[in-house]
Amino acid sequence: MTILYLLIVTISLNLFKYFLNDTLDSRLKHEMEKVSKSFYIENDSLIITDYSEFNESDFVYLTESPFFLQIYDHNKKIYLQSKNIDYFHNIEKSIFDFNELIYFQDEISHQNNLRVAYQKLYDKKEEHIGFIQISTLKDKFASVLENLILLNAAIFPIALILISLASLWIANRSFAPIRKIIEVADKISASNLSERIHFNSDPEDDLTKLRNTLNNLFDRLESQIKQMSEFTDNASHQLMTPLTALNTELEYQININSNSKEILTPLKELKETTDQMISIVKILLILSKDVKSISNYKSVFNLSHLLSNKLASYYKKQKVIINSESNLYLRGSEEFFIIAIQNIVDNALKYSDNQNVNISSKLDEQNLIIEISDFGVGISNDEKEKIFERFFRGTQAENLGIKGSGLGLSLAQFIINAMDGTIEVSENYPSGSIFTIKLPILDFSNSE
Repeated sequence: MTILYLLIVTISLNLFKYFLNDTLDSRLKHEMEKVSKSFYIENDSLIITDYSEFNESDFVYLTESPFFLQIYDHNKKIYLQSKNIDYFHNIEKSIFDFNELIYFQDEISHQNNLRVAYQKLYDKKEEHIGFIQISTLKDKFASVLENLILLNAAIFPIALILISLASLWIANRSFAPIRKIIEVADKISASNLSERIHFNSDPEDDLTKLRNTLNNLFDRLESQIKQMSEFTDNASHQLMTPLTALNTELEYQININSNSKEILTPLKELKETTDQMISIVKILLILSKDVKSISNYKSVFNLSHLLSNKLASYYKKQKVIINSESNLYLRGSEEFFIIAIQNIVDNALKYSDNQNVNISSKLDEQNLIIEISDFGVGISNDEKEKIFERFFRGTQAENLGIKGSGLGLSLAQFIINAMDGTIEVSENYPSGSIFTIKLPILDFSNSE
């Protein structure tokens, strides 16, 4: 728009200059036609046929728009000169060739801008013997042009500001639908596909077609993911019933065959496998749930009480040391959050070889921080990014023969992310790992 503005100003000034010259040229042409009919050259002498033309005030005095006339030969010998040149100053008598009937050009004479017209002078024999030169002052018009240029230079900063504001307004208006698409796309996830893109636009507009295409895509994804979630939920429930029955029967058989080592050993192995299957099914049930039911923003629980009482009671027979600040609260589902913490602690205990697992919680300026640290075998740098992937089991687990499903840490991350938190793992000293959970500080002003 700035370039367009400068282009318009440049064209306008050039057009003004063109029309200015055209106006002066029309006046000069008119005078040239009258002058050329008022005399003739014979025997190297100028014979005047109409004295009134040469006695006009514009040729005699320095009027507001005077004309300066000079008729001269190729040697610059003057045949006739207007009287007002005596009050002005000498004007250069140019000798050059041109093809036009009347030739116009700008000249500067004694710091005065002149518009000058030339016509070739012929004698009775039609021989070219000199020139008729008529000049007029251009200073007034040049001053107007200069003032226009200065005016445009003064207006330009204001115009630039207005253009910038207009450009920003147009850009914001043009990109608003795109920003709306990006905003909605950022909100959409596998657990939140209910969002749709809405903005008013022309039905034939390309952005409208893009909006409709994306909304149709989201509709299909929502339908398919809902079907998958329902299938997982139904399948998990269907699996849980026989597994629970099997687990109960195995417990009964272990109790009644406690004296028979041959029968007891395979029963315990089968019971361990059944417990692992039940754990996997429970995890699948949680992963199939809506994020909203996990985050549960309308619910608040006491984290300090959860760690110091419930979790401490659960791990009272194991080397779990809990150090929590008092009066710490979180927004979300306490039921799911304790599952996340237990999965991390259980994982730490498995790899700690009967060493302590420490749990601490505190507040900083922006987050509530929970650290779960162990002094076990640790996690290699290559596997730190993979341990939260579903069904991933590290090299150390395979080498040490530690059993597991590879879903515990994935489930913990899923629950923590659903509560708008993050979980990271780093090395402990001298060995082991530290899991750092960061969650938003509870703002009671948003409580309902």
